[in-house]
Amino acid sequence: MATSPNYGWLEPDNTDLVKNGALAIRTLGNAIDTTMATMTPKSTVTTKGDLVAATAASTPARLAVGNNGETLVADSSTSTGLRYQGSQAAGKNAIINGNFDIWQRGTSFASPANYFADRWTSNGGAAFITFSQQSSGAPNGSRYYLRATSTAGGSYSDICQYIETANAEQYWGKTVTVSIKMRRNATVNNSGFVLKLDKSSTVDGGVGATWTTIQQTITPLASIPTGTTSADWYTASVTASVPNDGTANSLRVLVQYNGATANASVLDLSQAMLEIGSVPTEFTRAGGTIQGELAACQRYFYRYNAAGTTGPLGVGNYYSSTLIVIGVQMKQTMRTTPSATFNNPTNFTVYSNGAARAATSMSLDIANADLYSVTVTTSAATAGNAGSANAVQTNASIDFSSEL
Repeated sequence: MATSPNYGWLEPDNTDLVKNGALAIRTLGNAIDTTMATMTPKSTVTTKGDLVAATAASTPARLAVGNNGETLVADSSTSTGLRYQGSQAAGKNAIINGNFDIWQRGTSFASPANYFADRWTSNGGAAFITFSQQSSGAPNGSRYYLRATSTAGGSYSDICQYIETANAEQYWGKTVTVSIKMRRNATVNNSGFVLKLDKSSTVDGGVGATWTTIQQTITPLASIPTGTTSADWYTASVTASVPNDGTANSLRVLVQYNGATANASVLDLSQAMLEIGSVPTEFTRAGGTIQGELAACQRYFYRYNAAGTTGPLGVGNYYSSTLIVIGVQMKQTMRTTPSATFNNPTNFTVYSNGAARAATSMSLDIANADLYSVTVTTSAATAGNAGSANAVQTNASIDFSSEL
């Protein structure tokens, strides 16, 4: 007998006897019925944009269309192995400088009591710990990472980032995942490391706010690699449901030792993320590009002369014989009106009317989130003359901070 071209159903030949027609029709009908029973009915998809996925072998299921702008990603934790989530573009990661690219304050800090790498602080919990920028064996997709090295036995450390309300609000009422890559050396001897997401009811909460834990996870020491190559990294993650009741006005991501550790213990951290969804996805910078990441960091902190070179601060006019006001525009609009710290102000010089006058002191005159002016005191000049203030030593700098 002949067969159909696609499914191979048996069909009567032109020369078959008419008396066998009923049997041929029945055979063909049964084959069609059997094939149709294995097909996914069109009623499986009920909404525009629905997809047919599978929950197991030969087990089709409906995957409902996601929200506008969401993308489809693989997720083995779901029944179909797929899910929709928010955009992978810049902004999906709430952690600024999660790749530890930006270090305006310097690249090595012993027992810091405050910020070190941009947007990262020890919150005063880093006695006998040195934080430094490293590059050797960085994870794939990264150039740098953070290294925490203990300098005495019994050391503890915490490393955290505060997330202001304007950035935290997109996560209210959502399931989120915090993730970070870890690597260690064999000297580490505590029981592991804690990764946690905390909340505060304080708007723009920071160091002085009250924090409570939403969710945390402890990564056992045995899970964390001790190698030195780009392949020797472990991704620790914690998934949490952020409340939408006013108790999560601010968020905090924190990594800490789960107990004291020995001298010369090393913990490396890279690619920190806070994103919507139940599993960690491929790392992206909060700012999208390295330029965008720098701009995001400078919303909170900006160091004039961050590169450690001599150069001009700005120009202004002497309004008395010894006081000149220098006006300068911020690199980025800062979060709030910043405070100013003058580092080695006597290593600034004002050039005016053909003469160089060393600064004897400097102070913040007028400031807002976009502009600032600095009053520089020098030896006698002519009131009304213009002048240019310059850093003449590489250690001369001004720190503007609107950190949380």
